[in-house]
Amino acid sequence: MSEVAGVEKEKPERDTGGGDSSPQPLLNRIRAWRFLPLETNPGIVAFAQTTPGKVVLLVLFAPLLLPSTHLWLPITLAAGACAYAGQYRNRVVALATLGVLLLYPGWID
Repeated sequence: MSEVAGVEKEKPERDTGGGDSSPQPLLNRIRAWRFLPLETNPGIVAFAQTTPGKVVLLVLFAPLLLPSTHLWLPITLAAGACAYAGQYRNRVVALATLGVLLLYPGWID
């Protein structure tokens, strides 16, 4: 501490990174980042849970899948079936997976 003209000045303490002010680990920061944080908007979530909202999501999903795989149609149909399956969703997912595997055995090539 230094004294100037009888007035004592305090030096600010250095933050050594301990306590609550420590930075988050990189993994936590990556998890917290969202490109389009749609799930945080209650209006969008409420719309997506309605029948028209599910149809809109499927209509947006199919063109994004189209350039990446020739299985875009069965995958889109399976996603649509899962969206409306309710309590039978687990069975629909299993049947859709088996159906794609049986109809397109060379899908992995």
